[in-house]
Amino acid sequence: MTQFEYLPNELIINLFDYLDDYDRYVSFGDLNQRFDQLLFCVTRSSWFTINFSNLQQSKFHNVCKFIKPQDIRSLTLSNYRHSILINQIPLFFNTYFQLDQLTYLQRLYLFDIDESQCQSFLPNLELLQHLSHLTFKFLTISRPAGILYNLSTRFLSLKTIKTLKFLSDEGKIAFVMDKSTPAIVINHIQYLKINLSLDIESLNQLLVHLPHLKSLNIKLTKETKNPVNHMYDTPLTTCIETDIIILTIELCSYTAITFDDIQECVKSVPKLKNFIITGIVTDRQFFDGQRWKQLIDTRLPNLEQFQFLFTIYKYEITKLNVTSFDTWHRVQCDSNQHVTSIYTLPYAFHNQELSLSFQLISPTTKRNDYSRVRQLRFVSTNNATDEQSIVGNRYYPNIDTLILWKISPYLSSLNELSNLIVLDTIRHLDIGYYAGDIQIHLDLLRQISKNLHSLTIRNYDLLDELWIPANIQSISSKTIKVLSLHFTYSDVKYIKYFYQLFPNLEELSVIVLTLNDIRCVVKSMKNLIWLKLKCKELNEMANKDITQWLKSSRLLKAVKNLSHPIKDEIHLWLK
Repeated sequence: MTQFEYLPNELIINLFDYLDDYDRYVSFGDLNQRFDQLLFCVTRSSWFTINFSNLQQSKFHNVCKFIKPQDIRSLTLSNYRHSILINQIPLFFNTYFQLDQLTYLQRLYLFDIDESQCQSFLPNLELLQHLSHLTFKFLTISRPAGILYNLSTRFLSLKTIKTLKFLSDEGKIAFVMDKSTPAIVINHIQYLKINLSLDIESLNQLLVHLPHLKSLNIKLTKETKNPVNHMYDTPLTTCIETDIIILTIELCSYTAITFDDIQECVKSVPKLKNFIITGIVTDRQFFDGQRWKQLIDTRLPNLEQFQFLFTIYKYEITKLNVTSFDTWHRVQCDSNQHVTSIYTLPYAFHNQELSLSFQLISPTTKRNDYSRVRQLRFVSTNNATDEQSIVGNRYYPNIDTLILWKISPYLSSLNELSNLIVLDTIRHLDIGYYAGDIQIHLDLLRQISKNLHSLTIRNYDLLDELWIPANIQSISSKTIKVLSLHFTYSDVKYIKYFYQLFPNLEELSVIVLTLNDIRCVVKSMKNLIWLKLKCKELNEMANKDITQWLKSSRLLKAVKNLSHPIKDEIHLWLK
């Protein structure tokens, strides 16, 4: 058998499974009626869910040309990738499709959208009769902290929406309720997430108009961002009781919110069953177990699950009533002379930092107490006795991202580290400036490099060791797609080994002495898509100078787009 088309349908369909949707269509679409029918069987259902946010821009345009809008059930678009403007949202809706063509769309995710785009979308969303899930992630690139998004309350009138999310990176923008809110709003929103900074008055205004709300996830501050509000010193007041049964509160860093404010807040949620609260606080009453017990007993009779994580600075643990939890709740307290954190067990959050002297309050730590942790940042203390208690009492089976800023003398071998962490699950590794013993890091890379997707190295000596031929052979990884080097690497002669170590690298962030140092890397790495380059030579260069350098270096044809966000840094999008 010498021709592909003579293969039986079942075998061709199995072979299609090795290609993504885009490559299947480009390779086999419109060849003949038989292949079109096979593609329809394999791919049509996968076009129900389309995520353009990580797709190369050339593929984005090609996909838009052959998809049918009525087939799409879930759609994800983004205006930026890294710091480069790709404008997927206006391109999709202005160039290729109209919103009302997405007849059966159920889920819509719009990332890096600005306020004007959001406001223009809201009235038209009423055309989507099947839309039940809506997510806006707001643009924060090149915007000052504290910017206001005074959102129209038109979203409250979207009758089909049940899940609504307003997101931003690091809470740099504020959510403020529009004063033109109608007196009566008909909606069916059951799940609302706002991780924009939300002041207390806006929260109260919002709850009035959400009669069906069951789950609320918010980033709360007491300091109002609305100039007509004046609540800096006044306590929170509650104006309505809701049917909310799940409440998640993240307190904005160093907010003036007190325990008494939270006590008032829960008056709005008498039916609450699940309560999660976390944040850096200034009121030490958050560490008083007896006050929490009294609050739950008197205000939250239906509460089934209570989880928290509080951090406070400048208070010695002896001044905090942390032992008052031990009679009714399992908690762990991590403390030193500068900072104290207390949290419930099992640990309820995805990120954790191990950097303190550990004082165990709970009489026992169970093996699965830290199974939810996905990102672990390890900055050890210098006290070997404390470190031994960590290894003995903790176990992390599901770490996806491991950040090693310092490994203590106690953890002197890979075997001891593996007693603390399951290594096979790690996909992202960040090795810090103070890596300590280089050998344990090399052993770790040998163990997990075949599974890694991204690698960040901040230690110059460690990278120097990687160029040894024996290490190149044992650590070389075809799975690593993203590499970040956070130091100036001057030994240009070793750059040629990048390709041997990371042959399938797609994204590279590097600091160099001269721009010419990076030329051989770009030319040798054929799969490289994105390059973040820091160099002092860029300080005095405008975009036209950078373009001239690319031309003189014979790199201009390889560059699809570039940005110059700060003086000594450029981002190159490669073809």
